[in-house]
Amino acid sequence: SLFTEVLEPDLSALLTEAVRDYWRAEAYPLAQDALALIESAWQSPDAMLPTLRQLFASSDDVPIGSLQDTLKQALAQWQALKAPWLARADRIEAILSAAIDAGQFNGTKLNLPKLLSRLKTLRDWATSATATIFDKDGKENLRKLSLPYLHEAWKAKIPMPDSLTQDENLLALADLFKQVATLPKPVDAAWHHAAQSVSQRFTAAKQARVLLGFDDLLTRLDAALQGERGDTLRALIRQQFPVALIDEFQDTDPLQYRLFDALYALAANH
Repeated sequence: SLFTEVLEPDLSALLTEAVRDYWRAEAYPLAQDALALIESAWQSPDAMLPTLRQLFASSDDVPIGSLQDTLKQALAQWQALKAPWLARADRIEAILSAAIDAGQFNGTKLNLPKLLSRLKTLRDWATSATATIFDKDGKENLRKLSLPYLHEAWKAKIPMPDSLTQDENLLALADLFKQVATLPKPVDAAWHHAAQSVSQRFTAAKQARVLLGFDDLLTRLDAALQGERGDTLRALIRQQFPVALIDEFQDTDPLQYRLFDALYALAANH
């Protein structure tokens, strides 16, 4: 009941414990590769807190599955993208090494050791269970397999043949960067899962202790403004507080902004 809850100014210890409980329940059971992936992004339970606080405003109360299932679904999309690239790397190696052996490329720009080194970037990515985006060196290695770079490295007097310029694997390589950039990242899915699950754990812990935090005042006002009597509540607040002055507006989080917008129609009063 609202009348029995105690307003607690500092719930940080309770929130920290909710994050640690989440880590124990969801992160520790993961397979080694998946655990390494999220540890690289999350570092530790305590290090997660600043990001989680920002994500809480977009989390909801919808039941969710396990972190393991969330990562499995996200990684499945990446495995589908990677699936053809081992075979494509073999084909690229075959056609480019033949041109290298024929002396058709400038050896300082493209020779067999450089070709194999660049293809190793592609092969390592394709065989990794969790790799997603390419780092700076990886992007540069793949750029030096691209058709524009191959044209730069071409030294033969005859034009580059269609067997290279129209090769489906080299053409597919041109689209790979765009596909990698637009495909949802498993780490992002993991962050969303963590925010939703920790928020639910935190709420349950507060309810068990009959506690209320300042953030709860905001979320409940937000829910009330969107409820059946939201218009009446909005009018009452506007009547009592016709003007709002927001200090340090750049620090306003999404929930706070939504409240001010619902009350004062910010765009109309800009």
